[in-house]
Amino acid sequence: MKGWIMVGKNGYTGDKDLKFRVESGIRFTASLPPKKPENFKL
Repeated sequence: MKGWIMVGKNGYTGDKDLKFRVESGIRFTASLPPKKPENFKL
């Protein structure tokens, strides 16, 4: 799926690394502009 990143077991060494990856993703998505609903009508 476009826009996804998957981290396997070898991609982090412990809870601290996993927490960093999850928090990085949250910061990134929070920085994106809001989406308009596809069926939005005025």
